Amino acid sequence: MKKHLRLGAGVLVGLCAGIVLLWSIFFRPADDVRNVRWGMPKEAVKSRETWDLQVDKENELLYNARLFEEFPAALAYYFEQNSLTQVRFVSFNRYKEFKGCLQEFREIALQISTRRGKPQTLSGEDFRESTWKTDRSTLTLQILTTRDEKYIWMLQYSEKQP
Repeated sequence: MKKHLRLGAGVLVGLCAGIVLLWSIFFRPADDVRNVRWGMPKEAVKSRETWDLQVDKENELLYNARLFEEFPAALAYYFEQNSLTQVRFVSFNRYKEFKGCLQEFREIALQISTRRGKPQTLSGEDFRESTWKTDRSTLTLQILTTRDEKYIWMLQYSEKQP
């Protein structure tokens, strides 16, 4: 009798473990950006980020990173009341000419589009902005002009507002 109870308990434990595993695989909420979700506290984001931390302020974490493992950039996480609200990648490269920055912009936009679909795009003589929307996030890729008259790109992830 004891042998059957132990066997039954073992089967029950195994069954429960299997259900938990399947639940975590199939019903786990998707990450919003990189390996984090909107609303996560700063310490949880720090524990998941693998790049080297450069700055740790009350409402901001700043890392040296590479977007898509290819484009050198500053990676910043922004928090409001210890809740993740925004993530930005900002190019380390500074371009004297718009067309140099535009080439990187196009490569990044293509990589995002393969994952997120076709963006809404605004453009001008020395301006580009592409926006993608998901159920929970808005992604905006822009070319900006710096104070010293050079061009950079910035990719911003924001929690989608209702």
